[in-house]
Amino acid sequence: MQPNKIMHIDLECENYMYYGALASPRHPQNYVVAVGQAIDGPEGYGPVTGEYYTSPPEKWLHIPDDVWLLVAHNAPFEMDWFLEKQRDEIMRFLARGGRVFCTAYAE
Repeated sequence: MQPNKIMHIDLECENYMYYGALASPRHPQNYVVAVGQAIDGPEGYGPVTGEYYTSPPEKWLHIPDDVWLLVAHNAPFEMDWFLEKQRDEIMRFLARGGRVFCTAYAE
């Protein structure tokens, strides 16, 4: 199956400073407090879904195999969290040819 879907994602995180970086995934008190996403495909727009957390979740990123593109505003922020906290999932996505698009850069 050729991946043919686009996943839009947004993270909200605790925002304690860590060596000048706000909401760094490296600060021990920072964690993802909310994640929202929508998956769009050839059949149309998918629903917006999300989850809220009151304590650090173990797994909050799941990229389906039929997704070829992740879209985020300020994607380097999300990628920092993906690589630091959900490395296996994002590396599987990238290894199968997945791409990341940043709407802030496009703007």
